[in-house]
Amino acid sequence: MNTDSYRDVINACRFCFMCRHLATTANVSFREADIPRGNALIIDRLSMKPEQWSNPDFIKTFYDNTLSAACRKHCVSHFDEAGLALAARCDVVEQGLAPAEVQAVADALKADFDPQLSGEGCEVLYLKSTTYTAGAIAAADAFAGLMELAGVSYETLSVSDTGKALGALGYTKDAAELAAQVKALIEKSGCKSVVVSCPAAYDALKNDFAKWGAALDSIEVLHTSEYLLKLVESGKLKLPENASTVYYIDSDFLRNYNDMAEEPRALLKAAGCDLRPLGTNAEESFALGEGSVVFDKIRPTLAARLRARLIQEMDSTEDILVTASPYTYEVLTACTEPKLNVLTLEQACLAQAQTPAAV
Repeated sequence: MNTDSYRDVINACRFCFMCRHLATTANVSFREADIPRGNALIIDRLSMKPEQWSNPDFIKTFYDNTLSAACRKHCVSHFDEAGLALAARCDVVEQGLAPAEVQAVADALKADFDPQLSGEGCEVLYLKSTTYTAGAIAAADAFAGLMELAGVSYETLSVSDTGKALGALGYTKDAAELAAQVKALIEKSGCKSVVVSCPAAYDALKNDFAKWGAALDSIEVLHTSEYLLKLVESGKLKLPENASTVYYIDSDFLRNYNDMAEEPRALLKAAGCDLRPLGTNAEESFALGEGSVVFDKIRPTLAARLRARLIQEMDSTEDILVTASPYTYEVLTACTEPKLNVLTLEQACLAQAQTPAAV
């Protein structure tokens, strides 16, 4: 079982309540099962009574987890509670116990996989992950505008999934197959650097591909915040002055998985944005389930409750929210009452996207 390799996490987390205030789902469900301690207790029980793996309540709890990794990030010993929850999902799938809604999303991800490479021979390849189309288009269009300002040519690889979404659902073998195809196209492009807007795709290329046997040897992987900041610092890109007050929502994959909290903020400041904190606890995840990649597809009610909690934390519903995640962008823009002012990180760096009226 995949969970067997997390015995240290099980033994530590099942006795500890210290991170419960950072357990994203538990903050709206108010269930002990949804904190790392609850997950660890369930998996500990399953290790002793494996016949109970088919219990639908246990399986539901594993998929209710947003995998935000906020608890791991701020644990004094950094016990990998998110890795344990993901391993439990893998064990569920490998035993043929995936819930119908999870299987349906996995089947759709595999059926929709049709990567398209546009152009070859540029040093920079922009990877456009279209799992969440509206967010991906918003980010990609703004990125194109910024690259035009910098005078930099690039090619584009559009993918519906890098394997990250399937992997997050527990289908690691299928995820590895998709990753191998994505890797082949990246290498075919002849690029030296891959630039990614979607934090989930960034984390896949940066960390998962090697585990899945698809390591991108000698090809640099950069998030757009890293890449654009380099262009700004080198003088190749002069950002239009934004001068808006914005509230940046940290990405789970950037902050909690890759220790990248400062680069997006530095880029926004370079665009003249006045950054304000969201909420009262900077350690919490307000990414609305981003860590689970397709959380709103398998748990739409929970995703809506997480969004409602974020809205409660806002000073005003007129505030401008900025996110690096196409997933978070779409969950926020799906809200009709109130209608929220949401920008992708790339949009916020363009002058023409600086006001709510332009959203």
